[in-house]
Amino acid sequence: MKRNVLAVAALLGTVVLVACQPAAPPPPPAPSGSSDLHAIISEVFVPYCAGVVAIADCIAGRESGWNPNATNGQYRGLFQLGANYNATIAFYGGNVFDPRTNAQVARDSYVQRGNFSAFSPAGSCGG
Repeated sequence: MKRNVLAVAALLGTVVLVACQPAAPPPPPAPSGSSDLHAIISEVFVPYCAGVVAIADCIAGRESGWNPNATNGQYRGLFQLGANYNATIAFYGGNVFDPRTNAQVARDSYVQRGNFSAFSPAGSCGG
């Protein structure tokens, strides 16, 4: 069976395997009115598993306080993306302050690396 799965994967091209991780510790309390941001993060990361969603939500809380307009030097938006993500931000429409765009870029980073190592609070969030 394992050989058949690998053969199918080879036929489909590159396959990125991402393991589910245990749920993260609870994030700090979100400001009122941020439920839409939690929903966006959940929609963007849910294909990977609930544990990944929880870690992503925790990282957004610690990076920006769930403020999609947050800036800190070159770092911008919900996940505090740096200038090294400008090409990917452009791919998703070019607005780093759009929470969905910011989350999609963060998700792509997660998928590419197989972890959340690009984000400084990842360890404290379980990722």
